[in-house]
Amino acid sequence: MTKSLFVAFSSVLLCSSIAQAGNFTLGFNDYSLQASLSQVVSQDDRGRSVLRVDGLYNDREDSKLFSAALEVSGPLGNTGLELGAGIKGYYVKINKLDIAAGGLGALAAFTPPGVPKLKFAGNVYYCPKVFTSLDGDRMLSSGVTASYEIASRAVVFLGYTDTRADMENNQEWKIDRGFRGGLALEF
Repeated sequence: MTKSLFVAFSSVLLCSSIAQAGNFTLGFNDYSLQASLSQVVSQDDRGRSVLRVDGLYNDREDSKLFSAALEVSGPLGNTGLELGAGIKGYYVKINKLDIAAGGLGALAAFTPPGVPKLKFAGNVYYCPKVFTSLDGDRMLSSGVTASYEIASRAVVFLGYTDTRADMENNQEWKIDRGFRGGLALEF
């Protein structure tokens, strides 16, 4: 079922209007791989709305994560700062445990004045107990990234992510934690 949902969301994104910008991101390290596909739903002077699907495999933690998010963001004047919020649904399989969760998130990005190719970004998503089911009680996912545009439609990045869940048996499980580098391609 999870694979079917991931394929369905990916198909919707791929078939979206070619007039809007899209992005494919692939990040990895020695023990994990994360792929993300996003599509701009709307964009104007006040900001943009983005639909995103993600897949993660972490061999060290024996975890798989699939998520879909709707995120909105916009610039804060001419400061180079962009703030946003999002809603995100998760399905996680870790060892023999399953988690389904929904979260609310905050986003921030900063492009230093005079260095338009450099960007720093961060996000945090919290899934409270009321939005978390199956074997999980709650989830927290956060990350920071530094990226640099090497070509007009190619960006390299280095980031750190930390995703963890509180389980029904009062244990905390690391779903993913560590540094990951990669490449983002815009289309």
